[in-house]
Amino acid sequence: MTRGTAFDLVADSSRPWDFLVVGGGASGLGTALEAASRGYRTLLVEKFDFGKGTSSRSSKLIHGGVRYLRQGRLHLVREALQERWLLLRNAPHLVRPLPFVLPLYRSTEIPWYFLGLRLYQGLSGSHRLGRVERLSRPETVERLPTLRTDQLRGGVLYWDAEFDDARLAITLFRTLEDHGGVALNAAEIVGFSKQAGRITGAVLLDRLSGREYPLSARIVVNAGGIFSDQIRSLDEPDATPRLALSRGSHLVFPASLLPGKDAMLIPKASDGRVVFAIPWLNRVLLGTTEVPVEEPEESPRMSLSEAERLCLEVSPYLPSVSSAKAVASFSGLRPLLAQPGTHRREQLSREHSICVSPSGLITLAGGKWTTYRKMGEECIDSAERAHGLAHRPSRTAMLPLHGACEEGGSGHSFFSVYGSEGKEIERLAAEEAGAAEPIHPSLPYAVAQILWGIRKERALGLEDLLARRTRALFLDARAALESAPRLAGLLARELGRPDSWREAELAAFQKAAQAYLPPELPSTDR
Repeated sequence: MTRGTAFDLVADSSRPWDFLVVGGGASGLGTALEAASRGYRTLLVEKFDFGKGTSSRSSKLIHGGVRYLRQGRLHLVREALQERWLLLRNAPHLVRPLPFVLPLYRSTEIPWYFLGLRLYQGLSGSHRLGRVERLSRPETVERLPTLRTDQLRGGVLYWDAEFDDARLAITLFRTLEDHGGVALNAAEIVGFSKQAGRITGAVLLDRLSGREYPLSARIVVNAGGIFSDQIRSLDEPDATPRLALSRGSHLVFPASLLPGKDAMLIPKASDGRVVFAIPWLNRVLLGTTEVPVEEPEESPRMSLSEAERLCLEVSPYLPSVSSAKAVASFSGLRPLLAQPGTHRREQLSREHSICVSPSGLITLAGGKWTTYRKMGEECIDSAERAHGLAHRPSRTAMLPLHGACEEGGSGHSFFSVYGSEGKEIERLAAEEAGAAEPIHPSLPYAVAQILWGIRKERALGLEDLLARRTRALFLDARAALESAPRLAGLLARELGRPDSWREAELAAFQKAAQAYLPPELPSTDR
């Protein structure tokens, strides 16, 4: 479905939507797919781009949450581990098992963490990914070859999973349309319509054309993530905010920082946080931080102090770490549920909540990627009860996502994330002039993937292409900036835009890309 076709359906006011879902991140996409797969006529609208906010800036982990285990929240861990198994089954092209090693420097810590992680594994029931093992000192170094060995006593190995968050968001939007739903990016809800105090629809603004569309909807779901309080204010201007925002930032390094396939877990940093070093797309991610934020930001950026603090936490384990060696950084805002009397963000729950306003607006807030499907299921169940609809059973637990297969293309990891469509992209690369060329010598993407993002995945701008249809900005922000002038011309040609648009789009991208540069590097130095 093209964006124009989707707006044709929006312009047809003869049939109301059963569900209007506001927000195109993890919670909104999961909720919209839940509704559409139950047979409801469903429209999802996203002000920016699918997954643009927190949902493309996560730690790239599908996990139960080791820190929740330490806090005694076993029900959270068990639920998340169940959802981890479902994602591995329903999206094998996007989610893969990942071994973690805890390097330990006190002999007394080894049995403690071994038993704790055995409990963590046990909560997954029959859906275990691998064994929890005690590692000797040589075995630990073999798995983490750049680890500091002085006083190292050994380690513990356990398993979780990693994924490509933005690709999962794009895959969910494609799956939604596979099941009859409609999804629009660059489409903003600017107001709600009401009758007798009850929401009956909304006013939709196409942010590209400036045209407004009246929408009729039986049920409206606010799944706006970090912006959900702002959406609630369109319904109740004096509504008390429900979120406490926290910025989590990551540094991205070449794979040489931690060669191999194993991730490293630092179970307790100086402030009590868990810190990860994760191999991802031939890079290593270090994260994450926890910084209170008062207001939502479209493009949050890592601070220099965060980068320095993160490297300080990791350097006792990986002595070669230095923020000067980072090739990119990224930050996302966590939509945590505010709790009276609790001011430290790390103490706030990552659980989700669902509330119904007097007007009938359903608000889904909080949560995390691992449990997006369960959040969507519970949200639609709540909406059915609140609005007196006959219950329709959920189908998403057994629903393969768009392109689901064990391997796509020829097995190259950067084509395999497309699943069954990987071979189509390979054909595009082979048949269209210039499509097989890399977009930059330092980036693992071909022009064919850019064309695919424009033609099939609703990319409307350079940041859409280089942050979410590919992950170029996350892998090497400088290289992504260097590739942009050429790709701006390609994008303008594909969308039928004039040179003035190309120049404006390139300038906007160059400004937005600053948020992905490592904070210690001035934008003019390589």
